[in-house]
Amino acid sequence: MSQAPVSTSPSPPLDVAPAKRRVARRVTVVLLGVAVLVGLVGLTGELGPALHGVAAADLAVAAIAAACQVVRYVLVGHLVRRLAAGRGLNRGIAVRAGLIAVGLGAILPAAPLEGLVLAARELERHGVSRRRTVTALALTQWYSTRGLLAIAVPGSIVLGALAAAHARVAWSSVLLSAAFVLAVVFVAMGVVASRPRLHDRLGRLFGRIPGLRARGDRIAAWWATWTSEVRASVGARRDRARLLATSIAATAFDASCFVVAFRAAHVHADLRMLVLAYVVAMSATFVPLLPGGIGLGEAAVAAFLHASGVPVAESLAGMLVYRALATVMPALAGAGALGELRLRRFVRRSAASGASGTGPQAADA
Repeated sequence: MSQAPVSTSPSPPLDVAPAKRRVARRVTVVLLGVAVLVGLVGLTGELGPALHGVAAADLAVAAIAAACQVVRYVLVGHLVRRLAAGRGLNRGIAVRAGLIAVGLGAILPAAPLEGLVLAARELERHGVSRRRTVTALALTQWYSTRGLLAIAVPGSIVLGALAAAHARVAWSSVLLSAAFVLAVVFVAMGVVASRPRLHDRLGRLFGRIPGLRARGDRIAAWWATWTSEVRASVGARRDRARLLATSIAATAFDASCFVVAFRAAHVHADLRMLVLAYVVAMSATFVPLLPGGIGLGEAAVAAFLHASGVPVAESLAGMLVYRALATVMPALAGAGALGELRLRRFVRRSAASGASGTGPQAADA
């Protein structure tokens, strides 16, 4: 009885890089979850009073905060529309894409990338090229970050000056140093976005990196393609100024929602402290793999305001009201917008397939 020959050729090496990346991602998520859990456990003693503060919130004032959030997403939609296709994109579709990218995307596990991908697919189905959708949504995040910095810098300067006036040298040094760093980042982001020659130099620089020199021409061509797409999206200097003004206005309305939400929860902290607390809360949203900075933002804001004499329960109540208006409400609206767009597409396909199916029968009759 003959046996099949046994192959002696070496088997291909097993690529363990994806498995390592998955393990590292899971470990990171677990560590972040533990950190958030520790923060929440520290606040659990104040959760009951905070919920009572939410129940006693002023609904009329909360409605004003909700209106601020609505205006914010109208401005975000305008930003998406201008960056994606100018006036060629329907305004309602642009607002829906903004809700999907920024609202729904903020609570998804891979925030904000997952929301950007979902919004990009919807824009692509409405006639915007894939490259332009990716560029437009990435620039939306870029300009939103600059809008946050535009509010954080003067807020830090004002509070730093007040701390110096009250002989709080340590607080003044920290706040003024933070203002300087944030101002440098703000200016650097503007320079990167508005200097075509800098784009070309960066492309050549990447091509000279050891290990990438063999693909230098391809990298340079890829870089030139994407930088030209960015320049086409942002337009001339006047257009860039309008985009920045829109992003600052959108951030200002979000900050107004934050402040008014705290007022609705009967938190009577100084307005300047609440603005800086908003910056602290938004900083937590940049932590990767932690959707919307949930948990971490609450702990950070409660600790920051507690140092200013605000009880933890009151700070937590204000954050819960803000979360309901700025995280839950936009996420539900974004999920509804995504469902509506997909339902419309399904109805159109069903109608088209039904028409094509009845066409031959009508012709035979």
